[in-house]
Amino acid sequence: MNVRDKLLCTLRSALWKGGVVALLMGCTTDTLRAHEVSASTVRVFVDGQRLELWQTTPLLTAQSLSERLSDTARFAADISADISADERALEAVVDHWTVESGTDPCSLKRQAHRRTHHDTQLQLRYLFTCVDAAAPLRLRMDWIDAAPPDHFVIFEVRRGEDRQTQILRRGQVAVQIERGG
Repeated sequence: MNVRDKLLCTLRSALWKGGVVALLMGCTTDTLRAHEVSASTVRVFVDGQRLELWQTTPLLTAQSLSERLSDTARFAADISADISADERALEAVVDHWTVESGTDPCSLKRQAHRRTHHDTQLQLRYLFTCVDAAAPLRLRMDWIDAAPPDHFVIFEVRRGEDRQTQILRRGQVAVQIERGG
């Protein structure tokens, strides 16, 4: 079992035990919901000039982010244009991702979304291309500061068989990825 799997297993176990303890103490569902921990998973796949980013976020958190991150006029226009809540989240969050290679911004080439985990999660997918395939990558995710205070991100970078995972919280909006070896 690798480090990432051990971390996820420990986290799931702690969350499950916390829920059982709260139930045994007679807490209501609303009380439990008020203390839920919110987590997103971000997977970054780096392959030469191409960077693919998969962000999986709880559905309610994604919808809340789209409201917080969109300016009021745009949000109202999207609702009146009958754009789905998932599409609004996709558009709002992409505006708060910055990807750079060296000193050059990477270009967003494609984006998509889908619901996962029995419609409880929203996966946002973005494909960027970068001019310089050798320079370090800098990713900035300003959206995390608009997430609930207890929200954290399991951030994983994959380059071929190499994987690196870290946990990020509010205030930790920037990540640098070295592309050598």
